[in-house]
Amino acid sequence: PLFFPPYNFEQLRVVEELTIGNFDEIGAMDRRNDRLVAATNTGRLGVWEIHGETMSLFSEEQRPPELGAANLTVNDLAISPRSSGEVALATADAILIYDIGKLAVQYALEGFSGDVATRVDWGGPNGNLIAAGWFGSIGQMWNTLSREELLQVGGSPGTSVATSAVTFSPDGRTVAYGSTNGQVTLWDTNSSEFIQSLEQHTGQVRSLEYSADGSELVSGSTDTNAIIWEVETGNPIYILEGHASFVTHSAWSPAGNLIATGDAQGVVILWDTQTGEAVIQLRTNTSAEPINGLAWSEDGYSLITASARRISMWRIDLTVEVDESEEPPAEDVTVTPTEEGP
Repeated sequence: PLFFPPYNFEQLRVVEELTIGNFDEIGAMDRRNDRLVAATNTGRLGVWEIHGETMSLFSEEQRPPELGAANLTVNDLAISPRSSGEVALATADAILIYDIGKLAVQYALEGFSGDVATRVDWGGPNGNLIAAGWFGSIGQMWNTLSREELLQVGGSPGTSVATSAVTFSPDGRTVAYGSTNGQVTLWDTNSSEFIQSLEQHTGQVRSLEYSADGSELVSGSTDTNAIIWEVETGNPIYILEGHASFVTHSAWSPAGNLIATGDAQGVVILWDTQTGEAVIQLRTNTSAEPINGLAWSEDGYSLITASARRISMWRIDLTVEVDESEEPPAEDVTVTPTEEGP
């Protein structure tokens, strides 16, 4: 397991701020490994490489003609686990598979005509499955190799409600869908069979993410709460209450000790997963713009937030002092904050 010294949140500060274009609104963001991709309401893509406290621009592309309409809105995106050069874009009518290097749409996975895809994730045991949720329609899952639709989900079996969130488990064997009726349903990606339903939310589920080991799942809802679930039993572990608006996104830290949740008014709360208590609250912008993306860096010391006008990297600076003559046990590690404040 990863070991982290104690966090000192007094040193939490913005170390990078990024934009795409002059007037474009950022609507989606995803990170995989050291690559960060964001998309705007005009179909423009920004790609960055993450290096510690900095993010260097890899490419910033004008909307390629292949993306379609001039004001194409990308509501969500997911980087391929097989190739960081491919991303799935949630748009109107379809999920577009876009090749960053070739600046071209490779193919489209057809959704529901006249509807808008609101959530997308890319996973599966072999990294060849894509799942999507729609504004007014049931959820879908496809095989990216055969491009065959494998599953349609409208809540638990016997119901037919719109799907507003989706995520794959880390091992890819399970896909979780969140519905507009507040349900979270788990499905086997191999057999497409229903596993179980998690029911506690009173509003539509807007975000879902598994812990790194897949044993827990966090969901965020328009009821303003987030819930940490134990996957094996389907029972809620903690109900995270503290937001005053819809919870739009959530992100689990690499070590699993923190969860970040963001809401429709630009507020991000960090939660201790062992106690369910709020650790710190961040107001990411002064215009109450919604959080449109959350991601942790691989080292777990940076949180990346996306709102309509900017992407910000929040960094916790830590200097660990150890006696070089003898390696101390973990409890003897001391943390000295840097002199620079927030």
